[in-house]
Amino acid sequence: MEPQEWRPFEISPASYRGFPALLYEMIERAGLNTKAIYQGKVQGSEEEGQAVVTLRIGADPMVPEFKGTIVRAQEEGTANAILTAAREAVRWVHAEIGERLEDTPYRYLPQALFTQKHLAENVRRYHRDALAELEEQLRVAARWIHAMDRELHRRDQDVGMLRREKEELKKKMDQLAKEKAELIQSNL
Repeated sequence: MEPQEWRPFEISPASYRGFPALLYEMIERAGLNTKAIYQGKVQGSEEEGQAVVTLRIGADPMVPEFKGTIVRAQEEGTANAILTAAREAVRWVHAEIGERLEDTPYRYLPQALFTQKHLAENVRRYHRDALAELEEQLRVAARWIHAMDRELHRRDQDVGMLRREKEELKKKMDQLAKEKAELIQSNL
């Protein structure tokens, strides 16, 4: 069976709730004069095929601490790839402009994780901040956000490992197919 061609698709983040909407609101609340631009391509059906989404958020010259970011996500289905890209972009934008979000509920959103030590520091800080929050609703929401973030981080690590294993198996299968062809050729 021949592999299907990759084809581009249009993305309107307005039609997706959740992380794309949260990213838009966070950028707006931080006072950044920029927007998220989504581009994607899919192989197979949009619902079940492999989709790759690249999300670019340009720098804002009026906010020198924000250099902009580019996130790439590959998932099964375009909706999953869009949501994953937006989720990662939320983390990276927050890592760069966290100070601008300190007086907003967006301060509880997770930041990008650079190392295991960084993960541990973030967990301690969010736990402390969530417990200090006066509003019970925000305390509960913050705890939920960070519990889910830890689970998503673990899932991302598992998916990355499985993708690497898949690539290694594919290389081995290709090598075996090549050796088989050579053996068949030499026996003729």
